[in-house]
Amino acid sequence: MSQQRIVGETYARSVDQIVGALDTSGFFVFVNINQTEPDPSLGDNEQYAFQPTTGKLWSKIASISTFLGIYKGFNLTGAWDSDTDYVAGDVATLSGSSYVCNLDHTNHTPPNVTYS
Repeated sequence: MSQQRIVGETYARSVDQIVGALDTSGFFVFVNINQTEPDPSLGDNEQYAFQPTTGKLWSKIASISTFLGIYKGFNLTGAWDSDTDYVAGDVATLSGSSYVCNLDHTNHTPPNVTYS
């Protein structure tokens, strides 16, 4: 028994465990910035797809990706400005209150049921 043979076998087992861990439910499929939804050929049922640039999250059930929502941190933008292009998750202040943007927009003064 050569030491190299034992070490090689140990590494092979480690690689097998890592690949096995990646092939489990709950592991993310990443969605490219230029796509509007996950590629249906990627991922298995009960896996998630995530688009890091937008924070969009999908779950694949019965081979169909279902949009779950946008999951990203807040972006503090400071005082509200009518010329700013706000995106979902932006937080602006106005008259001592803070407002979270729910839908991308420009120049919809908060509070606004649709946008903030």
